[in-house]
Amino acid sequence: MTFTHALILRIPDQIRLEKKIKAEIPLLQKQQEGLAETLRESGVDVIYIDVPEGISSEFFNVDDTAVVINGTALMCQPRNPGALYFEIKTVLTDICWTLHECPEQYNGKKVYLEGSDVLFTGKEIFVGIRKHGTNMEGAMFLAKIFCDLNVIPIQLGDKAGPLKSYVSMASNNILSIGVGKEAQQILKKMEQEATFQYQVIKIEEEDCVNCLFVNGRIIFRKDKNEPKFVSLQSAGVELWALDVSELVKIGTPFSRYCLLFKEIRTSRAK
Repeated sequence: MTFTHALILRIPDQIRLEKKIKAEIPLLQKQQEGLAETLRESGVDVIYIDVPEGISSEFFNVDDTAVVINGTALMCQPRNPGALYFEIKTVLTDICWTLHECPEQYNGKKVYLEGSDVLFTGKEIFVGIRKHGTNMEGAMFLAKIFCDLNVIPIQLGDKAGPLKSYVSMASNNILSIGVGKEAQQILKKMEQEATFQYQVIKIEEEDCVNCLFVNGRIIFRKDKNEPKFVSLQSAGVELWALDVSELVKIGTPFSRYCLLFKEIRTSRAK
C-alpha cells in the first residue's frame, strides 16, 4: 500500500487514564514519536494535531475517525466520538480530493462506523460488523460513498474487538490473520465473499496480527517479534519492528494511533 501522509493525535503531558489502566505518559509519548519517526522513514509526511491536556486516553484512536481511500475521505461515526472531530476534518479537507460525513442515521437507523473495523486491501473493502463497533448501517453508508469498490460486511462475534485486531494487510495481496476461533471464522467469511484471492500468513499470537504495510515496509510489534513476518523479505518487503508495548495499554490495535492516506494530486471536487 502506498501512503503519503499520516495523521497522529499528539499525546500531551497530562491525560486521563481510564479505569484499571496503568501507563507512563512519558513512555507513551516516546513510543508515539517512535511510530511517527518510523512512518517518516517510510516516506510518509506525519501531521500532528495537538490534543488538550487532561483528555481521556481513549480518544487517541485517530484511525477510528475517518476512512480515506483514493483521495476520498469519509468522516466516521464511532461509538465513542473524540473531541477533535473538527480539527481532523479540517486537515482532511485541505489534503483530500473530497470529504463526506456519516449521518447520525441511515435508512431510519442509527449509524456507527469505526475505521479500525474497515480493512482496505487495495482492491476491495472488508467491514467488521460488531456489537461494540461498526453496525450494518455504517457499512451500508460506507458502501454508498465508495460505490466503485466491492464492500463486504463481515459479522463478528458479540465480544469481538476491531476487525484489524484479527486481520491486517502484511503486504500486497497478503493478509496476516490469527489462528483463534474468531479470526478463523473471519477468514472463512472473507474467502467466501471476496472478489479477489489473497495469500495468508497465519499468526499464532493474536496480539501480533495487527501491523502496518506502508510503502513496501511492514511495521509490526517489536515486543512480540513475530517470526513469520520474516518470510515476507523474499518478496522484497522490509521489516521494521516497533516498540508499542506501552501504547497498547491504552488501546488496541496499535494501528489505531495513526490515520494513513495517500494524497491524490488532481482537481479538487466542488
